[in-house]
Amino acid sequence: MNDSSRVESCSKNAESRSPGQKGRRMMSSVSAAHELTRGLGDLLAPDSPCKVKLDRLYRELTKRLPKITRRRVRALFFAEVARIDYEEMLALKELRAEEELKGARRQFAASAIVLASHYAEIGSTVDRDALLEMGRRHGSMDLSGNGRGSR
Repeated sequence: MNDSSRVESCSKNAESRSPGQKGRRMMSSVSAAHELTRGLGDLLAPDSPCKVKLDRLYRELTKRLPKITRRRVRALFFAEVARIDYEEMLALKELRAEEELKGARRQFAASAIVLASHYAEIGSTVDRDALLEMGRRHGSMDLSGNGRGSR
């Protein structure tokens, strides 16, 4: 069997698969997954040892990917994987977005407490408009109180 017939048979096999089989296993960049996983470890357990970061990362990822193993999470964290599936990458991106939103909300709440204490010092109460204005200045919330606002 020469090279040209081998290439033709490979392409025929690829074409004969159903559309569901062709798109079943989508993969993403391993380096992107590694960076995401490292960043998530820092978001979930800042200033903690690696073991704690891995444990928290595993706990959060099992909520989205019930079949993921501790070994797989460790391999993602240390960039020891040969491939990463689309579902894993999607779960990592969703988790990062959730954690960033939680951080923004915590920061907004802390700023609101400071603002309320300043209003209390001058004998005034904090109303909704004052909180929205502070949110716009701070940039962590939009007018609806969700997500990242524009600065």
